[in-house]
Amino acid sequence: MSSSTVSTIIISVGTSLIVSLITFIVGLRVGKNQADRAMLKDLYRQLIIHFQEIEKGLESGRPKKWSDYKNVGTQYVPLVREMRLNGLIVELTDKMATEIEEIESKCLRYGNNHHLILPFIKDNFANLLKQNCKNILIEEEYQTRTDKDTIGKKYTEISYGCLLIKSEVNNIFNRLKEDNQLGISMQINIDGKNHSLYVYAGSLQDMDVADFILYFHNEIIVLPKLKDIIEERENLLGKVIQTIAELKKHARDPHPFWRTLVTAFTDVFRK
Repeated sequence: MSSSTVSTIIISVGTSLIVSLITFIVGLRVGKNQADRAMLKDLYRQLIIHFQEIEKGLESGRPKKWSDYKNVGTQYVPLVREMRLNGLIVELTDKMATEIEEIESKCLRYGNNHHLILPFIKDNFANLLKQNCKNILIEEEYQTRTDKDTIGKKYTEISYGCLLIKSEVNNIFNRLKEDNQLGISMQINIDGKNHSLYVYAGSLQDMDVADFILYFHNEIIVLPKLKDIIEERENLLGKVIQTIAELKKHARDPHPFWRTLVTAFTDVFRK
């Protein structure tokens, strides 16, 4: 047998062994991934719902804050933080885990700061309202109404926070214009006291309620104290939308083939 023939046989056997080894290693990883697939899909589903709720809060002017989640020991525990505590976060890539922890923390911190600014918005709204309503009434210290007679008066409840958001103000404006008998109501809790305000249709001097809401929005958004809170909301909303899109992509395919290959071999060398 010639040396070239021996070399060919050795190369052929070596190639077969390498291919068999690769097939075996990838097969093990594929099997594990298939077993993990349902669990990962459910994990991503929970994360998508969690961040969609955060998105909804940012869009509506009622952003989520830390205290909206359960308290465990000395800290509030929203979903991503809970995943860190119970170890489930290791099922995600390091990049994904870092990103969702960061965006969750930033959004809830923003929610806290937003909540602290609401009394400032309330006071500015009340001051402007007094200039446009002769019959404003303050009852029991914590309730303000623009008309003594409330029988049959209709109103829709909105939040002080939504008055900073152009799209929300436009929605309110259109609802009020469609029904000229409709007023608004706003509630806020300050130091454990619930403050309520009612602006009834036909109770203002030179404009209707819809025009007053739009007027107030245009006045308040230019105040320096609110500049950062308005800009941060827009920035965070964009990042949350991106995060949700990324989570949906992972939910559709928790284990892309290229990642399966990479993970299969890194697992071998790690061991």
